Amino acid sequence: MRASGLRSVQQILIREAEASLLSPNVDVADKILFVGRRKMNWEALGATAELFGALGVIATLGYLAVQIRQNTAVVRTSSFQELMKGMSNFTGSISQNPEVADIYLRGMANYEDLCKTEKIRFHALMTEPFTNAQVSYQLHNRGLIDEKLYAGYMASFSGLLRAPGVRQWWLSSSVWFHQDFRDFIDQKLCEPDA
Repeated sequence: MRASGLRSVQQILIREAEASLLSPNVDVADKILFVGRRKMNWEALGATAELFGALGVIATLGYLAVQIRQNTAVVRTSSFQELMKGMSNFTGSISQNPEVADIYLRGMANYEDLCKTEKIRFHALMTEPFTNAQVSYQLHNRGLIDEKLYAGYMASFSGLLRAPGVRQWWLSSSVWFHQDFRDFIDQKLCEPDA
């Protein structure tokens, strides 16, 4: 209501000013000055509105940048927490079941010595840490996991790669994983400390 009332008052004032300009007593220079001022006022008002609009856009972009940084930090944290849950499940399945622990120990020593059923169970057991390592590798490549946490995780995971049975298992099971991760693991297996 207020804006429309203000517009009405402005329109009345402009009409009165224009009517007075038509009077023979007003100098031509005053008429030009009046028209020029009215034009300048609208131009100044337009420029001010554009300035406030630009400031609004800048403030919005700043706000979005802060939100994106905060979101990235949350994603990094939750990604690592999920990886830790996976490792916890892996170690829990070994520590809570003596039969699984036995298959794990014998499979780590020599995968080829396991019977068919044990190989299937060892495969299922190894798939979990290797899948977690693949996810960790890909999150790291996308910048979604902290460098120090990734390095610690991969150092722990590398312990598995030192076991002769895991190396044997990898030769027959690597096809289950993405090519870039397979290349990464194959490179790790060639390192002297692996």
